[in-house]
Amino acid sequence: MPDANAEIYTADGKLQWAARFSPLHLVSVVTQTAASVGGAPYFGTWGSTTFVFSTSIARPLVAFRSASPIGFYLVSQSGGNWRYQVWTRSNATADVTAYIFSDDPPPAVSGGLEMFNTSGVRTFSLACRPARIVGRADSGAPFSGDSSRRYAVLKPSAYAQRVAIDQGGGNFTIQDRMGIATINDGAGSVTMGFAQYTNYSAPDPVDFRTETRGDLKALILDVTNY
Repeated sequence: MPDANAEIYTADGKLQWAARFSPLHLVSVVTQTAASVGGAPYFGTWGSTTFVFSTSIARPLVAFRSASPIGFYLVSQSGGNWRYQVWTRSNATADVTAYIFSDDPPPAVSGGLEMFNTSGVRTFSLACRPARIVGRADSGAPFSGDSSRRYAVLKPSAYAQRVAIDQGGGNFTIQDRMGIATINDGAGSVTMGFAQYTNYSAPDPVDFRTETRGDLKALILDVTNY
C-alpha cells in the first residue's frame, strides 16, 4: 500500500496536497456561444445560453468565464443531470466557457506519482489539474489578480433583485436586476455588480417591497491554460 500520509508542499512551505483528502480537479471544459434575447421586456443588450450535462460526479463544481459580463444560475438538477442558464450582458453573442471540477478520484497515470488514502482510494495523480481557488469578489470588494492569468467565476447562489418604481396614478415600473460578474483580462480583475434585466409596467403591487435573493459574491478560480 502506498504511503497514505504523503504530502506535497509549495516552495514557501504551504501544504498543497495531502493523500488523506481528495481535492477538486478539472474534468471537463465546455464552450458555447450565447444567442441574443433582445427586445421587450429585456432592458439593453442581453444574450443567453444553456449548459446541460450529465455526469456521475457526485458534487461537481462549475465555474464560468466570458469576455462579456455574465450572470448565471443552476436551473435544475436531477440525479446526474445538471442544467445551468448563463446570461451575457453587452455582448449578446459572446462565447461562454464552463469549467467543471470534481472531487471524485482522479485518473490513474502510468509510471507517474500517485497518492492514496488509508482506504486505498486514489486522491492524487499527475493527471490532475487542480481547482486553483485564488480569491473572492463581492459588490464592495473586487478581486485583483494578475493580467497574465485567466480567471473564472463561481457564484454560490443566483443573485436577483426586483424593484417597484412608483410612476403615479397607481402605475408602477417593475425593474428586475441580475447579479453580474465582469472579468477584465487586461487588468487581471473580477468585479461583481448588477445590471437591469427587464423593465415593464404593472398595476399597483399590493404590499410590494424591494426583494433581493441570493448573495452578490463569488469565488475566483485561476483557469490559465485549462
